[in-house]
Amino acid sequence: MHGHKDVACQQGDTMEGEVQRGLTLPELLATLTVSAILAGYAVPSGVELLAQARLATQVNSFLNSYHLARAEAIRHGRPIHLCSRERNQCSNTAQWDKGWLVFEDRNHNSTADADEILEAQEAIPPGYRLTPNINAGHLVFQGNGYVRKLNGSLPLMTLRLCSPQASSDNVEQESRELVINGSGRVRLQRGRAGITDCSNT
Repeated sequence: MHGHKDVACQQGDTMEGEVQRGLTLPELLATLTVSAILAGYAVPSGVELLAQARLATQVNSFLNSYHLARAEAIRHGRPIHLCSRERNQCSNTAQWDKGWLVFEDRNHNSTADADEILEAQEAIPPGYRLTPNINAGHLVFQGNGYVRKLNGSLPLMTLRLCSPQASSDNVEQESRELVINGSGRVRLQRGRAGITDCSNT
């Protein structure tokens, strides 16, 4: 019996020793502080997340119209137009941030008549800029899904979307590029440092 009691006491002593070897309060506070700092680097702030969401909204607005025009051209087997907008007509400039039109040019006059418009997109919010790297404000999707400029040439263009906060120092976070090839496919990518120009767009 005495042997068992001694063993129990020894075990109790060991357990108390383990508790004493735990983190002290200052050490615990230091650990929590370091963890909080690391978490701050890993998780974007609420402001950054909101900015990214707004940028994505503008990108998706154009992409939805782009895919609509291409899908309708393939579906009906005839040309569908997508052009930058000036009021309810195609603009003579490539200022896509002022809005755009999707229309079926049934009378072949390259004009968005009221009964031909499939979608009319308003201007994107002030401060956001959507500009191409070439002078292309009017795209025509063929029945096979391929895209051409209004004059029939290949667009091979990149549309860059810059947020109001975009600068040469943060284009990867504050801009996106829509790369369009002749087959009508579009690739979305982040802005590229030293390449994507958001300064004078």
